[in-house]
Amino acid sequence: MDKWINVEDNLPEFKVEVLCFWSECGSGIAIGTLDESRCTHNKAGVECEKDWTLYGIIGKVEYDVTHWMPLPNQPTL
Repeated sequence: MDKWINVEDNLPEFKVEVLCFWSECGSGIAIGTLDESRCTHNKAGVECEKDWTLYGIIGKVEYDVTHWMPLPNQPTL
């Protein structure tokens, strides 16, 4: 697998599922997408704090994602 990417260095494409890591409320990992409709676009770029849709065991959650990575390829059968 690739290394974790800091959201301050780079963001994934909108609506593409990636593996997400957050550190608030004890930290966690989930599959999620970056939601463009909730991001702020300005001269400095795009600000996307709590603008991720994350899916975990308890359903949809909202945390500040700090790092992400592409999902691995599916296994061949």
